[in-house]
Amino acid sequence: RQDEERFLKLANAMPLSAYAIASRTKDSNGYQTLFTSKSILQHFLDEVADTLVRYAGDIFAEELGEEKEQRQSFNLPGSTWQSRLIESLTAVNPSFHLQGFTERGIPETLNKWLHPGMVAQREEDYRICFRLEMPSGSEKNDNQWQVSYLLQAVDDPSLLVPTERIWKSSKRELHFLNRTFKDPQEKLLMALAEASCIFPPLAESLQEACPSCMHMKTNEAWNFLDTAAPILQQSGFTVLLPQELTRAGQRRIKARMRIGSRKSTDKNGSESGTFALPSLIDYHWEIALGDEVLTLSEFKQIARLKQPLVHWRDRWVIINPQEAADMKKLFDEASSGTLSFREALSATLLGEKDQIELASPVEVVATGNMKHIVDMLKTDKTARCVEVPSTFQGKLRAYQERGLTWLTSMTNLGFGVCLADDMGLGKTIQLIAWLLHRKEHMCANAHPVLIVCPTSVLGNWQREIERFGPELSVLPHHGLERATSKKSMEKSFSPHVVVLTTYSLARRDRELLSEIEWGAVVLDEAQNIKNPYAQQARAIRQFKAHTKIALTGTPVENRLSELWSIFEFLNSHYLGPLKQFKRTFALPIERYKDPEATQKFKKLTQPFLLRRLKTDKTIIADLPEKNEMKVFCTLTREQATLYQALLDETMEKIEKSEGMARRGLVLSLITSLKQICNHPSLYLREGASSFSRSGKLKRLVEMSEEVMEEKSYALIFTQFREMGHLLARCLEDKFGETVPFLHGGVLRAKRDEMVRSFQEKEDAYPLFLISLRAGGTGLNLTRASFVFHFDRWWNPAVENQATDRAFRIGQKKNVQVYKMVCLGTMEERIDRMLEEKRDLADRIIGAGEGWITELSNDKLREILTLSKEAAIDLEDE
Repeated sequence: RQDEERFLKLANAMPLSAYAIASRTKDSNGYQTLFTSKSILQHFLDEVADTLVRYAGDIFAEELGEEKEQRQSFNLPGSTWQSRLIESLTAVNPSFHLQGFTERGIPETLNKWLHPGMVAQREEDYRICFRLEMPSGSEKNDNQWQVSYLLQAVDDPSLLVPTERIWKSSKRELHFLNRTFKDPQEKLLMALAEASCIFPPLAESLQEACPSCMHMKTNEAWNFLDTAAPILQQSGFTVLLPQELTRAGQRRIKARMRIGSRKSTDKNGSESGTFALPSLIDYHWEIALGDEVLTLSEFKQIARLKQPLVHWRDRWVIINPQEAADMKKLFDEASSGTLSFREALSATLLGEKDQIELASPVEVVATGNMKHIVDMLKTDKTARCVEVPSTFQGKLRAYQERGLTWLTSMTNLGFGVCLADDMGLGKTIQLIAWLLHRKEHMCANAHPVLIVCPTSVLGNWQREIERFGPELSVLPHHGLERATSKKSMEKSFSPHVVVLTTYSLARRDRELLSEIEWGAVVLDEAQNIKNPYAQQARAIRQFKAHTKIALTGTPVENRLSELWSIFEFLNSHYLGPLKQFKRTFALPIERYKDPEATQKFKKLTQPFLLRRLKTDKTIIADLPEKNEMKVFCTLTREQATLYQALLDETMEKIEKSEGMARRGLVLSLITSLKQICNHPSLYLREGASSFSRSGKLKRLVEMSEEVMEEKSYALIFTQFREMGHLLARCLEDKFGETVPFLHGGVLRAKRDEMVRSFQEKEDAYPLFLISLRAGGTGLNLTRASFVFHFDRWWNPAVENQATDRAFRIGQKKNVQVYKMVCLGTMEERIDRMLEEKRDLADRIIGAGEGWITELSNDKLREILTLSKEAAIDLEDE
């Protein structure tokens, strides 16, 4: 029914120009008629499906290593035309030629067989509807099942016409509720004939002069319900079933798993880690009939009847014979057992579990200790905030207090969690408040806490702890003088000491850091372990800790496997092996947008992930607006000439290459074209900084003048360090003052001074150049109310991180974000494609640029080709 609704919606939305094609039929005046939108759309879908099946079958056979001759040889005994027909249906060549006199009837036979299934393609105002009716009251008469026949309007399924009205009318048109039904008697009889090919008992109605219904025995009713009804619906008929017999309202015998022992859980919480305690969870099977629980003897009593429809306790009950046999076997083998905690938690959160012995997932009910844990996970633990520690030197906003409560509740249960608040919402101070709360309430466990962060924010962490949590001792683990052994490191430990280190050192010193028993390991900017195969991520997963916390504003940048990597650090094995995770969640969600897989994924991950957006006014009402704009610039003649020459030269090489060599050429070409769009000197490796050679640079200078005239402050991001130096020289030549440029080569002390100067000094220079890699995260630069992305990273998540250096708590003004794009170049086309890909980025993932290497040569040339109107000559302006 959903497919039909989508089909009709699409067909009705088609403009006339999309199907203004003459058909073979002619009207009464001899003129050819046009195809209708429904018929042309149906033809298109048929052709696409046919092509996909043929090529997919051929490719699948080749993957299995079968020879062509083997694929074309079906060897059906005594069925020569059948084997030729199967070959024509599965091979790329669809032709099928009749041979001899005996094969002349094949088309008619096939048409008769296909006819019921083609009903859905007919363009009619109404269809035939079959309504199954149960025996009334508590009647058990075996012959009281009835199927009634009705007419149903296609555009209004609630409009049903009983067949009694059809037979009372002596005209060829039936008028009912302002509707006209043409030839209803004839079409009803034809439909019954077609439907009887699917469900033969319907043929008995054709013996009557005015058929309106048919009566059935219970076993026939089950055949209609189980086998015929789905096929009838697929063939274009409507089947209405009693609520009790639909999937939503069925009283079915089903197995149900109760998970959890009756022993209570330690409600006081500890740092022992729930994923290690308890290791096994009890479960036991029970048999349910709706909301009732049956005893084993009652189940056997019903199963002994060997009937699919049973009248039990004054109601009809569905018992699938095969399911009943499978359940009996399951109960005979074991009525109870144990599951690993990971399996038990996943099953109870999802409310179902796959069972090898049964065809469909079984219902799962949490009880005892598991019910307590699941209730805690599903309860809004942030509704009542824990008391902010008295040693916290500052004031938390309401949503930050709720974040503190969530961190406390979840870590007390022993779970690893991810605080994924939007950039600028204060994840750092929430974590500091949690550290102080932990110190006040867990004096018995004084194990040190390890915080791993990018080098660029190491100083920021140290300053923030000194400011908001001076009671905490901080031990930096970086530099040449850092500890090199467990013994020397532990000498510097004090109760609840916070050890600060970087991701690169976490990988380099993994043997030392994995020897320490940490009270907690905290990852700031946790997207740094997004690659599950990287040595950095593997090293950090080896660290032993009672509590694990991840902080990140972008838990997923490109694909779901990144979130798997973070969860593997937080709660090892919870989401299963990576290969299974990709098959179960990543592929269905990313490629097919499967709503069921998405819902299951959210049920499993949401309890352990807290994300608030600063654009949500219910979270924070006093943050200004962020306004994003595209600034379209033109190339100079020099840029356009360089761009086209490089494109032509490299595309010739790309078209002759394949595999990794081709990908490398494509990525190299994209980088070089980006550089040309920025400035010819960047690509040619020259030191010249004349803004007249670059349309984009000229526009940036103009807009920078406006910023300075308004006495405002601006951040300018570029992904190329060389471009940053070039911009610094150009802006210095223009405005006569040195422009600060923060990049990866700036020492930490100098970096901190640059940030402090921009934020606090009255005479600070209003422009701040920043390398996207070095300054895209972890910096607080709220003095700026303008943000320029001079070149595009082509990853919305990364660009948003950079923008959030200014658009965060503490910002008092609206933030203007300008993304500079060269008109008529690949920048404009890829920007347009990224906008179209935002759906998946907004739901779960972001967009990278690796996908460009997988485009065909023709599509690649289409994206990279330079438009004629792209270039201007700035010197002539």
